Formats: sequence, C-alpha cells, structure tokens
Amino acid sequence: MKLGKRTSVIALFLAVLVGGGVAAAAWLVSGTGTVTTQAATSTSLTVTGGTSSASLYPGASTAVVANVTNPNPFPVRLTGATFGAVTVTPLAGKTCAAGNVTVSGPVTLASPVNLAAGSSATPVTIANALTMVSTAADGCQGATFTVQVTLNGESA
Repeated sequence: MKLGKRTSVIALFLAVLVGGGVAAAAWLVSGTGTVTTQAATSTSLTVTGGTSSASLYPGASTAVVANVTNPNPFPVRLTGATFGAVTVTPLAGKTCAAGNVTVSGPVTLASPVNLAAGSSATPVTIANALTMVSTAADGCQGATFTVQVTLNGESA
C-alpha cells in the first residue's frame, strides 16, 4: 500500500510536470496589417468686437477687447495680435482723420490666452493697442474708431 501511495505521488508529479509543459508549449501567433487615420483640419477663429473700458483722448492709449470663439476640436493658445488700418466715424457735423489714432505694431500678448476646444466668446484684452496722437483735432471728440484685429496662436 505504501508503494501505491508513492506511485500515486510520483504520477501526480509527472502529470503536473507534463501538463505544465503542454501549457508552455502553446503556439504564439501574431498578425500584421495597415491602419489609417486622418489629421483634423483647422478652422479660423471667429473674432468679434468686445467692449473697451477706457476712452481715448489726446496722448492716451487704450486696450482693445475682442471676443474669440474657437470652433476647432482642439485647444488653441493665443500668443499675439496684429492690427489693420483704423477707420473713424466722427459725430455728425464733425471731422476727424483716422491718422489721429495709431495702432501698436505686432503685439505679443503679455500672458497667452488658452481657448478650450469648441469654446465660445472668450474675451481677450490687448493692452495699449490704440493711441490717440497728442495733436488730435477737436472733431475727434465722441468719434468711434474701428480697427481690424488678427489674433495669432497655435494648437495647444
């Protein structure tokens, strides 16, 4: 009987050893194929005029505020701005040349502005963007000055 028990233990040991060997001898397989993806296409930001808090007067500078919408599926970080020509709409009966207001050259934003993907109407303030010359004509009092602003940035 003792011999049978010993034989059983040895048989069990061999079964485990052989079973383990079978599991380790499993066949490995792999496959290769090609996949494709497509990069997003950027869409222009939408920039509309915001409300400035300061008024111009001879020798003074003011910030401009633009509301920016990012329709892209990725975030954008705004880093700078450039300005177009100034147009002026004087009060009725007055005259004011557009040259009475100057714009800053290309501006690097003091703090980049981060726009979330798909964000809407985020206000962006550009400090000291417009300056009224110190010799501005009296006809410029109450006039409205308009300037095109282009905001520059990159995907963030």
